[in-house]
Amino acid sequence: EVAQAMGEDPCAFRLDRLPAGSRQAAVLRRAADEAGWGKALPKGRGLGIAAHYSFVTYVAAVVEVAIDAKGGKLLDRDIQLTSEDALCTPEGGATAGQKMAADTTLAGLIGSSCSDETVGGIAALTAAGLTTISPSATRPTLTTPDRGPEYAGFLRTAHSDAFQGLAVANWAYESGIRKAATIHDGSVYAEALQQVFADAFKELGGEITVQEAVTKGQ
Repeated sequence: EVAQAMGEDPCAFRLDRLPAGSRQAAVLRRAADEAGWGKALPKGRGLGIAAHYSFVTYVAAVVEVAIDAKGGKLLDRDIQLTSEDALCTPEGGATAGQKMAADTTLAGLIGSSCSDETVGGIAALTAAGLTTISPSATRPTLTTPDRGPEYAGFLRTAHSDAFQGLAVANWAYESGIRKAATIHDGSVYAEALQQVFADAFKELGGEITVQEAVTKGQ
């Protein structure tokens, strides 16, 4: 949005503000090249690009959007996109969820981006009869069979951290590590992930010496 307001190319806008030669810049540039960023597109189509640090590495993605491929309509209704920033916090999720739940023009949702904001907002969305599909919220309890009824409106295409935490525990134990400690940032996501690791590591025969949390920003 800032790049658009300044009349700059979104990819170039990001690259100009990253350290020259940084790994994130290289990843962003590679994604742009692979997607043919800057190529001429038919009317009604556009590309979006994003890059960030996630799971101890840099990732980037390019998405092509083509609303006009369906003539701007779906089931004889105009297709319109709207968005809310839930800030990846339970409080932000609650605010965004209530706002979207009150919008009677919404037919469906894609999101949330992270587990914390999902926990905060899903009750309002489900109560409003909406279904949301997340591409990246990975907290295990979001889709377990014993989840609460407020999660009935939540689906996801991303993996569960039940698998990620287990994979790390297996790697640690197979590498000869028999004692481990965990520390997380207090978020719903991080707390759940470290607990999956801890449970799996102990089940393998390892020992968790301590489990601690820190406060973000301190």
